[in-house]
Parts: sequence; structure tokens; C-alpha cells
Amino acid sequence: MFFVSTPRILPVPAFGHEQAGIVCLVTQGIRKQISSACVTRYTVNIKINGHDILAVYFPPSLKPDKIAENIPDTPLSVLIGDINAFFEVQYGTKKIGPLALFTCSERFILKNL
Repeated sequence: MFFVSTPRILPVPAFGHEQAGIVCLVTQGIRKQISSACVTRYTVNIKINGHDILAVYFPPSLKPDKIAENIPDTPLSVLIGDINAFFEVQYGTKKIGPLALFTCSERFILKNL
């Protein structure tokens, strides 16, 4: 089993579950196919068979420029996570915003088309 996690962002709660972080678990068979792994405070990035997979947790308080710093310039195969942005009514939310975070996400999407 391969296990990697982001560092703790929030203090350990007195009760309930952990908050704000990412954990990546893979089987031994998949572990052999991982050529690289990189962990930051807000991301876990692994490369499997030439595919870059980025898992993110961006707290609502994180500024868009910090988000941009944590997204690699190289193309990604998969982006997974919680970016706390509202996209459009068609995706089940009734609002769009915050605009700066939405714009940051939109730039990422356009770069990876």
C-alpha cells in the first residue's frame, strides 16, 4: 500500500473527523506504476504511466494567487479535489463566485483543453 497525505492545515478537532487535507492511497500494483509524487500543503500530485493526476484542497480563505502557485504549468490528465468555487447554475449551484477564484479555475481549464 502506498500512502501520502498533505500536512495538517487546521488543528486537530476536539471531536469529530479531521478537516482540510488530502490523502492518497494506492494498491501495491499501482504503486509500481508511479514514476513521481509531489506533496505540498494543498496538493498531492502523482504521475502514473505518464498521466499527471493532481488532487487539491483549496480552503475558501485561500487567495487566487496562492491557488495559481499550487497548480503546475504543465498539462494535467486529471484534476480532483475541492476548490471551493461556484461555477454555474447548470452544475447545481445558484450563484457564481467568488469571481477571482472562478477566473483562476477557468484559466486552468482553458490551459488544459
